[in-house]
Amino acid sequence: MWTSYSDLFMGLSFIFLLLYVTASLRSGTTQMQNGAKLQEIVKENEELKNQVRVYESMRKEYLEQDATKDESQMYNDLMGQLDLLQDTTKKERLELQQAASDNAKKEKALNKYQQLIKSVIDTNLLAKSKIKKRETVISEQDEEIVDQNQEIANLNSDIEQKKIELQSGQQKMQNIQAVLNKKAADLKKAFQSQKMSEQKYKLQQAKLKQDADRQLASLRAQNQQVQAKISELDQQLGQAEQAIAMKDSQLGAAQQDLNAKEAALAAKGAALAAKNAALAAKSQEAAGLQAAVGGLKGALNAKEQEVGGLKNALGSTQGQLNNVKGQLSGTQAALAQARAEIEARKKIANQVSAALRKAGVKADVDGGTGDVTIDFGDHFFESGSAMLKPEMRKILEKALPAYARSLMTNKAVSDKISALEIVGYASPTYQGRYIDPKSTRPEDKKAIEYNLDLSYQRARSIFDYVFDPGKMTFDHQQQLRPLVKVSGKSFFDSAKQGRTVAATNTKDFCRKNDCKKFQKVLIRFNIDQK
Repeated sequence: MWTSYSDLFMGLSFIFLLLYVTASLRSGTTQMQNGAKLQEIVKENEELKNQVRVYESMRKEYLEQDATKDESQMYNDLMGQLDLLQDTTKKERLELQQAASDNAKKEKALNKYQQLIKSVIDTNLLAKSKIKKRETVISEQDEEIVDQNQEIANLNSDIEQKKIELQSGQQKMQNIQAVLNKKAADLKKAFQSQKMSEQKYKLQQAKLKQDADRQLASLRAQNQQVQAKISELDQQLGQAEQAIAMKDSQLGAAQQDLNAKEAALAAKGAALAAKNAALAAKSQEAAGLQAAVGGLKGALNAKEQEVGGLKNALGSTQGQLNNVKGQLSGTQAALAQARAEIEARKKIANQVSAALRKAGVKADVDGGTGDVTIDFGDHFFESGSAMLKPEMRKILEKALPAYARSLMTNKAVSDKISALEIVGYASPTYQGRYIDPKSTRPEDKKAIEYNLDLSYQRARSIFDYVFDPGKMTFDHQQQLRPLVKVSGKSFFDSAKQGRTVAATNTKDFCRKNDCKKFQKVLIRFNIDQK
């Protein structure tokens, strides 16, 4: 038996030894594999570091030696934007975490506030229940008071009846006393007339007195009973009145208590409504915060994707720099073209100004745009009129030919002219009163429409005269005519000049301001930018 156990223990020992050896071999193999993987990862990490160092060296060398100033500036700007974007992303992440924390606090406060509202509602329900019970008690007391009032009415009726009976008894006693007195007088008369004996007189008188006393005693007893009943009824009436007074006092106290309860309930209802509104606002705010948190999360993800895109874009920085250089060259060319056009406009403006002076025409020429405002002197349009005066026609006959020659003989811009505008203006007056150019009142609408139409008609009258071959002929007239645009600016241009003077009528306004200058006509040319 012991031999069998020793064989069993030996077999188990062998099995455990085999398991230990197997586990050790497996652990050693795993450690060897992990070590090999670790060495590979370290090697790859070193290779990546070497590649980064090589890239950094090449980048630094390129930026210091081969890159132009614009490329270096662009690279620094790009890296600065990347750093700024990383800082912004970090800041937004912190703000998102703070917003989430604030939202959690507000949600906790909201739950506490909801519990408070629930307690207020429960208290109000309990108060309503108590008020309902109190109303039931008051109703019962009202019924008792009605019953007691009825009982008092009945007692008063009984008392009145008893008083009537008492008066009737007293009347009967008086009648009996009167009858007795009459009979006594008759007996006395009969005795005095000796119709009866003295003994019979005394016997009848005694009998009569005895009958009267008996009847009076009976009536007195009835009167005493009635008097006792009246006293009892008076006592009951007093007790009932005291009970009613007590009930009235209790009812008044209960009514005051009820009114106080109702006022408190109304106040609590109003407070509850306000708290419910605040709760709804809090809920909306919480929903808004949750939506904001979701939006911030989305924005954060977008920023992280943007950072990833910028990191990926760093590999193609050189290509972007080359593209930017090309764009810069194009922009410089466009800038040069724009500068050339500005210079051409200035040159045309100088030419137009010189030509108008040579023609003896006074005009205001914008040195930057070439816009021309002809000075008609004292010969402007009449107020409310678009008819050209003879003096204005003479000035136009001098000005327009000189203007056309200066414009069309400049080959740098003559082929690029896309439009020639004639813009009319009007003074801010209407029917003898001043109109504020900034006014939006409905009553000034008619004045605006009238002056807008008047300014257009003034520009149109100049166009009709200048470009009608039957009235005027000059070089380039037919060439410019299809390009002409006629428009009216009313008196709105005066708002840009700050003409908001305190005036009530045309005379006051025109005395402080030269109304003729508001009736100007402007001529400008437009250049096609293509």
